[in-house]
Amino acid sequence: MAGYEVTRVVVGLPLNMDGSAGPGARMAEAFAAHLRQATGLIVDLFDERLTSFEAEERLKEIGGRGLRNKAAIDAVAACVILEGWIEQRRRAMTGKPRA
Repeated sequence: MAGYEVTRVVVGLPLNMDGSAGPGARMAEAFAAHLRQATGLIVDLFDERLTSFEAEERLKEIGGRGLRNKAAIDAVAACVILEGWIEQRRRAMTGKPRA
């Protein structure tokens, strides 16, 4: 990671639809804590609810290739998480409310 000058990691937080933390969210929190301790990096957790659904929708829009491929869905979902995290940071920095 040193070659890339990484300063922060974003980890998806799989909350339940009602916003509560189930076993998956607790595992993600524990992983984030371990990652912080092991690397000394800032680790942000980001709500990943509905990201797989959005990933599947995006794959449909581009022709459906990979629609049943879990790796493709996971890769696009990771992009959705990162886009959401970036947008959240942008809003926090500019003071603009969510659209």
